[in-house]
Amino acid sequence: MRANAAHYADVFSKGRSAYAIPEGALTNPRKLADLGAFFWWTSWVTSTNRPGDTVSYTQNWPHEPLVGNQPASDVLLWSLASVLLLIAGVGISVAFWNLVGAGLFGFLINPPIALYYMQGLNLTPLHGHTALFGVYGMLGIALMLFSFRMMQPEAKWRPRPLAWAFWSINVGLMAMSVMSLLPIGVLQTKAAIEQGTWWARSAEFLQTPLMDMLRWLRVPGDVLFAVGAVLLAWFLVGLKTGWSLERTEVVQPQAEPERLGAAAPAHAILRRR
Repeated sequence: MRANAAHYADVFSKGRSAYAIPEGALTNPRKLADLGAFFWWTSWVTSTNRPGDTVSYTQNWPHEPLVGNQPASDVLLWSLASVLLLIAGVGISVAFWNLVGAGLFGFLINPPIALYYMQGLNLTPLHGHTALFGVYGMLGIALMLFSFRMMQPEAKWRPRPLAWAFWSINVGLMAMSVMSLLPIGVLQTKAAIEQGTWWARSAEFLQTPLMDMLRWLRVPGDVLFAVGAVLLAWFLVGLKTGWSLERTEVVQPQAEPERLGAAAPAHAILRRR
């Protein structure tokens, strides 16, 4: 252990060009000792078998053939499972509107025979709203939040407004799409096929009681979407003003207690008397 500590102390204090470690990277004796102990103990727990077992304290992870450790089967299984779950989670949460807006609603209107009847009807803005937000909106918001996070890496955010904004925006977009744009577009397409596009876009058709009700059903989704946008803006402003950050208490250094007895100067003791 002493030899290990001496080796790493020499490496980090004198530097090693082969490791891209400059001279004087770490010179504090206490920190050098802690670093050597860290390297030693982490190596020990990953290479020493548990008593009465054939695997190390870290389940042979990371495995080291030099000491006879091979990766355990459950480690490989759960590593693979975690990667698959991560890919699935990213695909479901981030690419949902990309899939629905650009994929489902996009292919709904883009085949030539469908586009002949649907062009300019409410199925077109249905695709535009959901695809634009899914492809660029989510990406833009994520990039913006990532940039703000990197600008203040030490700050601790209050994520509750972001969670409310996320669900408000997504549920609002889903509501306006399913409750209003989609049914209006389907009814317009039916009218265009049966009588012509002129009728599907006419005031007489669009101002029927059913179409009026479907247009008003867009209001709840629009309001919810707008609330999410306001919450997101409120959170971003709070990053500057401070209400979106956790307050950290500043610990005041305690004064050292006054030393008495032999440690106190003689003239101080005489003055007290």
